[in-house]
This record gives sequence, C-alpha cells and structure tokens, in this order.
Amino acid sequence: PFIPLRCMSDPALSPASAVEPPAPSVQRESWWRWLRRLPLTMARNARHTWREHKVLFIALGFAFAFGVAYFWHDIVVKVRSGEAGVLYRLFRGGTVLKPVYGEGIWFVAPWNTMTIYNTRVQEVSDEFTVLSQDGLEVRVSVSTRYHPQRNELGWLHQTFGPDYVDKIVKPEVQAEYRRVIGQYTPDQIYNSAGLIIQTVKQGVLAELTERRVNLDDVLLKGIQLPASVAASIESKLRAQQMALEMEYRILTEEQEAKRKKIEATGIRDFQETITGGGISPEFLKFKGIEATLELAKSNNAKVIVIGGGTDRLPLIFDGTVI
Repeated sequence: PFIPLRCMSDPALSPASAVEPPAPSVQRESWWRWLRRLPLTMARNARHTWREHKVLFIALGFAFAFGVAYFWHDIVVKVRSGEAGVLYRLFRGGTVLKPVYGEGIWFVAPWNTMTIYNTRVQEVSDEFTVLSQDGLEVRVSVSTRYHPQRNELGWLHQTFGPDYVDKIVKPEVQAEYRRVIGQYTPDQIYNSAGLIIQTVKQGVLAELTERRVNLDDVLLKGIQLPASVAASIESKLRAQQMALEMEYRILTEEQEAKRKKIEATGIRDFQETITGGGISPEFLKFKGIEATLELAKSNNAKVIVIGGGTDRLPLIFDGTVI
C-alpha cells in the first residue's frame, strides 16, 4: 500500500526515537544509592536468614568451637628455645625441606603436622659388647654428645625421622668401636684408651656429618673385661710394678754405696793430711770435741764438765748419774 512521505519523517516513527542509555552522571548516582542501601539490605537479609536457620547456625557454631578446641595443639604450635620445627603439608607436597621454623608460635592448618626437634647439644649413653683381637668379649660403656644440623632438619626428618638417634647415632658409634677395638688385645686396650677414642671419633665424625648430624665428642666411660682376663692383667701389672720397685731399690743402693765410698775416701785423705797416716791421739781428741759439740746441741737434759778426765776431754752426765 501507499505510505505517505510524512510518515517517514514523523519523530515518533523514526529510529532516533528509541530509548537512549542514561548519562554517566545518572549511572554514578544510581551506583551510589545502591552502595548506600547495601548494608541495610544485607542486614535485612541476615536477620531474615538467621530467623529461618537459627538452629543450623547454632549447631555450626558449636561444631566450629569444638573443632578449634580439639585441634588447638595442632593449630597453635609453640617452638621453644633451642628447638626447631619441620612442617608436613598433607595437600601441598608433603615435608617442607626449607625453611625450618624457628622459635616462637606458629599457626598450622589442622590437617598439617609440625614436628619439633631439639637442636641443642645432647648426650646419649650406650653399653654394648665388642670382640678383641683374640676373640674375647669386652663390655664397653660409652657416651656420645651430638646435635642435628639445624638447616638440614627437613632432610633428616624426611630420611630418618624423629628417632634418628636410634637409627644412625648409636649404630655408627657401636660399629666404629667394634672395628677399632677388634684390632687390640685386652691388655693393649688399657694402654691405648686415648688412641682408641681419637680413632673412633674421627670415624664417627665422618659418618654422622654425611647424615646431617654434628658430633661434639665421644667418651669412653668404662671397659669391662672377663674376670679371668682382668685378674691376669692385674697380676701382670702388679709384677711389673714390683720389678720397677726392685730396680729402684738396686739403683738407690748403688748410689748409697758410691756415696759411702766417696765419704771413706775423703776421711782417708783427711787423716793422711792431718796425721800422715793412721789414727793419732790428737785426731781422736779432735773427733771427741766434735761429738761433744753435737751432743751439747741436743734437747736432752745433761751436765757437761769442761776439762775433766786424763785426756782433758769434757765429761758429760745425762742426769741419771749421782
């Protein structure tokens, strides 16, 4: 049909008469009104949701509180002084090799686990039996001081676990002592204790360092031999001491004999010089005077008469002669 031309130019029928989008200022105002109403809307929705699901929310709150209380020691982990922690993540790759968690309080998810290690110098004692060179059993008591390498606790935990002392420290010390003491006889063990300790320490140090454990020292606390072997060794040592004592006595007597010989030679030379040989009355008087002087110096009570007797020597009374 025929369409008049004026209809095509009618504003009501033209495409420009379609609804245009609001201006940017209008959009910003609309968003601002929505944000202002949002807290009120959320509050009304929360109240409505609380009224409809009050029992469920209370049950969930009690369950959450019970879970936190039950897993509190797993969630809040305290690492004390001289300790370090290794974390195990159940859903994120297992053991965390690095970093190692230091002292303080750490929050851990309840499905993860943090293992605490003592990083101070520790001491462990052990007793075991070894065989000497001739096949005799020797009871050894030792003490080992050690501490784990702090930066390598992750590797140590993953490889050996918290009981690494029973898995590597004690076995390595025992094996090294058996190897070293097996090269000595029982009587040599007593005389070579210092050398044995140094050899054992060097061997154990190399093995433990390779396994991320630092060795501080290895001490030999005691060695117990079979009763018969210990008795024979003690008898041998006693005989050796007696022989040394006899040698000392012989040496002392030889020195005394030399001294007396020298003294006799001096007296003889003195007599020959004073009297021309032999013992004269004048020499005897001289020795008598010397003896009198020595007696006069003693603390015993005595009476001395000077110039008495036919030989003109002093007379000495001890107080008992009337």
